[in-house]
Amino acid sequence: MRYVHLGVGDDYVLDNIAIDPSDSSKIYVAAWSVVDNNSGDLFRSTDGGQSWKALRGMSGKSIRALELAPSNPKIIVVGALDGVHRSLDGGDTWEKITPDHHADLKNFESVAIDPLNPNVIYAGTWHLPWKTADGARLGRT
Repeated sequence: MRYVHLGVGDDYVLDNIAIDPSDSSKIYVAAWSVVDNNSGDLFRSTDGGQSWKALRGMSGKSIRALELAPSNPKIIVVGALDGVHRSLDGGDTWEKITPDHHADLKNFESVAIDPLNPNVIYAGTWHLPWKTADGARLGRT
């Protein structure tokens, strides 16, 4: 058995793991820091977990939820303390799909993507459910 250390410190919580159903050697792991609750990373392996790379667009994000779109695993959605972020290219680039400075659109703990339509995204905060039907504007369900 081989052990791998992710991140720069020893305090990461690895809450979420996703395996690309079209390429099982591609694995994603979401992490958040116990020491700095507002920090974390999203890691990707393209060799079945032998090596890992932190994805630049998610560096420093306290990621609490991770989902690959069932209909297109290149679409990735993460829920973080600062909002919901989406990648359309397997994690190479990211966009935040929740507005900045919105009082309720923070502290996301869960995300789900509709199996047939990847523009339908559900996200849960500590106190409210949210939904977008167009992949970009989250609103209260």
